[in-house]
Amino acid sequence: KLHLSISNEFKNLDESEQNKISISFYETSKSLKMLYKDFIEKIISPCFSDAVYFQTVPTFRFHFPNQEGYNWKDRYHTDIMLGHPPYEINIWLPFTKTYDSNSMRITSYDDSMSFMESCDYDFEVFAERVQYDVNFSEMLRKSSNPITMNHGNFIMFDPRCLHCTQNNITDNTRVSMDIRIITEEGLKKYS
Repeated sequence: KLHLSISNEFKNLDESEQNKISISFYETSKSLKMLYKDFIEKIISPCFSDAVYFQTVPTFRFHFPNQEGYNWKDRYHTDIMLGHPPYEINIWLPFTKTYDSNSMRITSYDDSMSFMESCDYDFEVFAERVQYDVNFSEMLRKSSNPITMNHGNFIMFDPRCLHCTQNNITDNTRVSMDIRIITEEGLKKYS
């Protein structure tokens, strides 16, 4: 219920679709950096057989109910469309329970590739269809699901998987963290 304690000035989204609370976490304390590094070393690294490289500052997201400042339409994307390399691995860790519209929607890798193939792997064509083609957007929505998770759980997914944030119409704020990592093997393979 964090949204009940914070003024709209800090909750509303700006033109980059971020709010002041999320932006404030780009300047993290030493103790938060240590907790983050500890999480990577003790929880994430053991999931892989080789060393991992990780972003210095994770992205914290505060997804408030009925946020203003954004025309809420599901904007499916892949991280590759945003300039991230295909060998990165996305990690999404909610600090609150996620369900229904306060969660992220994600599409399977195979379905994601099918949608991209239907656009000849052209990101601009895909973005235009997401924005203006109602039937295409509806097909994307039907092929994706909101992630239901409890705090303390996380998922890892391929950066080519289509995903989006939804208009949070629940009564609860979602707080989550995005992390992007690259394994040593992945880095060598694509360097």
